[in-house]
Amino acid sequence: MSITYKNRVFTAVIKDFVSGIANVQAKFREKMDKYLGHVIEARKIQFDMIIVDNPIEAVREALKKAHEWKPDFLSFWNMDFDITKILEACDKYGVDPRDLFSDPSVPKQYRYFKYKRGLSKKVTASGLVTPIKPAARWHTVFSTSSFYVIDSMCVYKHVRTGKQEKQS
Repeated sequence: MSITYKNRVFTAVIKDFVSGIANVQAKFREKMDKYLGHVIEARKIQFDMIIVDNPIEAVREALKKAHEWKPDFLSFWNMDFDITKILEACDKYGVDPRDLFSDPSVPKQYRYFKYKRGLSKKVTASGLVTPIKPAARWHTVFSTSSFYVIDSMCVYKHVRTGKQEKQS
């Protein structure tokens, strides 16, 4: 799981994903330089990577960075997929999402988290049911965090509503 902010990049990699690869961090940096070197140099990217034991630790470490950096927005592309996976990991490992998404300065009794999916279908006055494309849905995360969570895919579509829709 990765998070970026200004010229900083943080990635948490699950140990099982890289098992059998020697010197993971050096190899990862080598590949970044090979494929993204021009971007890293131009933007003066500062990169940090850690190896974690399981998916919930990857989520915990990435959100810890978000709380540390305090961006105005925490953006996911196709948020419904990522938030669903995060919530599945929370269930599997017995972690309350309030403790991950809420700012650490918020006392435990005041922490809050709720995920509301955007509508997936529309019913017209005549009763005709039509699906709503994923990019046209508006998912919402309610939490006591210092950032507002947005779905970049939906923002991208809504900002360009006056233009012709792109194929993909």
